[in-house]
Amino acid sequence: MKLRVLDCEAMNLKRVEVYKNLHNGKFSVRHKGKVVGHVDLIKIQDATFAVQPAGRDRVRREKKKNVHAFVRGTYIRSDTWDVKKPRPFPVEYDVQICYDAYQFDSFVSLPNLLGVAAAKEVMICPEGIFANEVTWM
Repeated sequence: MKLRVLDCEAMNLKRVEVYKNLHNGKFSVRHKGKVVGHVDLIKIQDATFAVQPAGRDRVRREKKKNVHAFVRGTYIRSDTWDVKKPRPFPVEYDVQICYDAYQFDSFVSLPNLLGVAAAKEVMICPEGIFANEVTWM
C-alpha cells in the first residue's frame, strides 16, 4: 500500500478532518471528503470533535471498527518521522483527549472523562490527542 505524503504547503489554513487510519497506524487527513495524505503528527486550530452516532452504533453492534469519529479544524502543520525514535511529551497542551466507541458516546478528556466539544488548538500524535482552550459538552 502506497501512502500519500501530505503536501503541507498546499494544505496551509485549509479545513480538514483527521482520523486514525485502521490499516497503516498513521492519521489520515481529509479535505473536502478526499484523503489528501497520511501523517504521524498534525496540529489543527479551531477544532471540533465529531462522532457519527450511526457509525458508533454499528461498531458496538458488529464489534468491528470503522471510521466514524474525527477531529475537524484548520490545518496548521504536520510531520512524519521514524516511529522508533522518542518524541518529547507535548507539555504545551492543557488537556489530553481520547475516544473509544465501546466506552464513550463522544471524545472525552483524561482522566476525568468529561465530554469535549471543541478546542482552540489540537495536536494529534501517536501518544494521543492534546488540546488547549477546550469547550466542554
